Amino acid sequence: MSSSRFVLFLLLSLAPFSFSHQKAQIQETFHECLSNIQTPNTFFTPNDTNFTQILKSRAINLKFRTPSTPKPDAIFTPLNETHIQTAVICAKKLGIHLRTRSGGHDYEGLSYTSVMGRPFVVIDLSKMQDVNVDLADNSVWAETGATIDRLVQIMNTGFPELGLKKEDCFEMSWIESVMHIMEYPKIVPPSVLLERKPSFLNYFKAKSDFVREVIPESGLEGMWKIMLEYGSPLMIWNPYGGIMSKIPESSIPFPHRNGVLFKVQYVSAWMDPAMEDKHVSEIRKVYDYMTTYVTKSPREAYVNYRDLDIGMNGKSDDSWGFKYFKDNFHTLRKIKTKFDYSNFFSHEQSIPLID
Repeated sequence: MSSSRFVLFLLLSLAPFSFSHQKAQIQETFHECLSNIQTPNTFFTPNDTNFTQILKSRAINLKFRTPSTPKPDAIFTPLNETHIQTAVICAKKLGIHLRTRSGGHDYEGLSYTSVMGRPFVVIDLSKMQDVNVDLADNSVWAETGATIDRLVQIMNTGFPELGLKKEDCFEMSWIESVMHIMEYPKIVPPSVLLERKPSFLNYFKAKSDFVREVIPESGLEGMWKIMLEYGSPLMIWNPYGGIMSKIPESSIPFPHRNGVLFKVQYVSAWMDPAMEDKHVSEIRKVYDYMTTYVTKSPREAYVNYRDLDIGMNGKSDDSWGFKYFKDNFHTLRKIKTKFDYSNFFSHEQSIPLID
């Protein structure tokens, strides 16, 4: 018996050491593999004083900024496409799991955290910010790390103001509308966007739906009643149609096309972490109420409003994929199986391989 207790004590004693050793090994081997493209201030580990600041800089949901949230073992900030390619090759070679982050907009934080229990590193694309304006064909090519703060620098050189002209709306430039959506007071100049900081941070949960049939008056009355009862959930309706309806569903992965009247985003936000269960429960009840009035078979969802409630790899069937992509999900699985047969690029809602 004493021998068994000794072995158990030894294993428990070694566990933290083994884990920290594994993290250190990942950091060392990945950094060494990247050495031929290394430039100053592009590779960060938890031992670096600014690691936490960089990690939080694009983590917009406070739910995933807590001390208990799983953190990456390293962050790499590439400066060009070659850096990205090298990082992917190194991670593949070394068996290191990757998360890729641009704006950190992922509502479930999958671009900078994980619930899969695997060590991982983050490729943060925030330094890839080039924006190229082509006045000849009225187009703009923006690198994936470019955000509004970068675009504001070229607005006066290439684009006219976009204004709202209805009498019940006030006219504003496009950049002013961005400021309005971000809830900045009118007296704050657009240059504040150059600080690359969100106007506010909170804890939140979001869900989505698509509507193809007019919601009857009785349905709207029931919706008002349940939302007024809870007070917290917010609904945002984005109208669809126009050119979006003219593009075939199978032309690109995004399938929510002809016949969609509008998209619904449900958002519940809070500042006290102790209130999470209450707010998440309320938004799910609003979502459940809307079941009658939204798309069915599948109940469509918008992939950019990531929602793990609808399912995830390893913990449910694959029906969540049809909610995001409809029949395009079949094609995406074929492509995934052909080009990433080892499932290297994976996360909680990554496209699964064909069995």
